[in-house]
Amino acid sequence: MSDKQTVKFGDICREVKLTTKDPIADGYERYIGLEHLDSGSLKIKRWGMIAEDNPSFTRVFKKGHILFGKRRPYLKKAAIAEFDGICSGDIIVLCPKGNLLLDDLLPFIIQSDLIWDHAIKTSSGSLSPRTKFKSLAPLELNLPLIDKQKKLLEIFDKISELEFHIERADLSSQSVNNLLGDKLLVEQGKLKNWPTVKAGDVCELITKGASPRWQGFEYVEDGALFVTSENVLHKSIDVSSPKFIPHEFSEKNLKRSQLVKGDVLVNIVGASIGRCALWDGQYEKANVNQAVALLRPSSRLDSRWLLAQLYSTNGQVYFGLSKVDNARPNLSLKSLSDFEFYLPALNIQTQIMDTLDSIPKSELHYKKVAVKEILNALINTME
Repeated sequence: MSDKQTVKFGDICREVKLTTKDPIADGYERYIGLEHLDSGSLKIKRWGMIAEDNPSFTRVFKKGHILFGKRRPYLKKAAIAEFDGICSGDIIVLCPKGNLLLDDLLPFIIQSDLIWDHAIKTSSGSLSPRTKFKSLAPLELNLPLIDKQKKLLEIFDKISELEFHIERADLSSQSVNNLLGDKLLVEQGKLKNWPTVKAGDVCELITKGASPRWQGFEYVEDGALFVTSENVLHKSIDVSSPKFIPHEFSEKNLKRSQLVKGDVLVNIVGASIGRCALWDGQYEKANVNQAVALLRPSSRLDSRWLLAQLYSTNGQVYFGLSKVDNARPNLSLKSLSDFEFYLPALNIQTQIMDTLDSIPKSELHYKKVAVKEILNALINTME
């Protein structure tokens, strides 16, 4: 007797098609776009606020549903919802179906190479390929019977728990590195009497971008990249799910907010306030929206030094003190301009930043990657 069963993907899950015309009135506060999902991770670590961004999304998801990125499936974005909300139409909302598979195993099955390979194969469109649930539903899977599924779920849960604890430890290690940065950036400034400056005095430009609602432009398939607060993560920019605005509109109306390599971006609105990152020029033409401030260092200032100062203890405390106490906290451009920090000679800035950049990633980071690979390997062997 075989210890496996052949089932179709559509036999173990179904697409949820709940919608809302007025999400706020219906009690929803948060929304999820593709930019909020991390490749290969079932955890949702960020989201947008409906009241702040007024997205046009109507698709509803509930806690426990699985959000499956159907646009550009090669990015392998799928995650478990931990709250109710609305999401992009580029996301398929899934929930378990039937009794052929333990409900808690479905997220792991969805992360298998077999599912993603089929999603990629069945996607259509040249610029932004998309798959559909009806294309995924016929896919046949060879799954273990329920008794073995229970044992596998125990293993998966333990590995996932280990992954979580390693990530926590990795974050603690990063905190140690941040403390080292504080010593080099701030304490050395006190000891060596480095001069202090305000950001506005050593930046050529401090501005913010435009709101698409106010400006009246529409997103296009190919154009100038439009960077939003969701794209600005802690010390990195994620544009794996890019939005584009017409080149001609960018050139004519948004010249001041066009990005240049070396610009420092700061989220100034909402829950992600204070997240900062360095623009690396990965797109030739790009703009920021109204929730992101752009700081362009002068020749006296290393961009990395400014980013590090913003992330120093002094910088993060400053962000906290600068929030406006209302329903929509924000950081004003004046507050950014008034941000004060130590500024040694440019060559000293460069030497210190080169030293900090040379510190290798912790071994915990690599252990986290290894655990993820083990988990993925086990998932793939289920089929």
